[in-house]
Amino acid sequence: MACSAQQSWSVDKFGRKLFAVKGLTFCILIACTVSLFAQPKQDAPLLCRPGVYQFRGTVHRGQTFSRTFGGFVFALVPQENGWSIDISQGQQHYLAAMTGPAHFVPNPTDIEGWHFRNAANTGPNTGDVNAPDETRTFLFSPRWPHCQDAKGLGKDGQGTLEITDMELGNLVPGMKANMLMMKFTVKLTVNRSACTACPAQSN
Repeated sequence: MACSAQQSWSVDKFGRKLFAVKGLTFCILIACTVSLFAQPKQDAPLLCRPGVYQFRGTVHRGQTFSRTFGGFVFALVPQENGWSIDISQGQQHYLAAMTGPAHFVPNPTDIEGWHFRNAANTGPNTGDVNAPDETRTFLFSPRWPHCQDAKGLGKDGQGTLEITDMELGNLVPGMKANMLMMKFTVKLTVNRSACTACPAQSN
């Protein structure tokens, strides 16, 4: 876009000549407007890539582990006795919170040291503590819980974390064991349905 400026002179009340450029301000405004609309929207939908993603890692007590995959972020967030699995997309977190059970027994997305100890914390868990084992399977969906029709959201994304090695701490009878170190492998599947918008609601 070409802009031309017109020059002119005027005289103020003190008799001084004033130089004015007409059209230049208008051109600057037009250029800024064009530049603004040319920028990508910051709130545009994040790129979602269906596929299977696998990786391994090691995390120590108090550390956060994170890895991007398919337009999402997998994270191990430190908790008092271990870690919690969080799947996020942009500012949306806790996309794996749809994984059950929600009450009464530990959720697979929570990984804590006492899950692997007996009730008295005197030895390994031989079945007296109802808790998930070294294999943690979970679901996630960027459409949860925002879609009114939640049918099929469980097919959007699936994940498995396999603990391959761990070091437990606070092995004091009567206390809750925590996790000092964990080695693991992760497999995450993003299906095409995870990259679709919520179904249109009928009036």
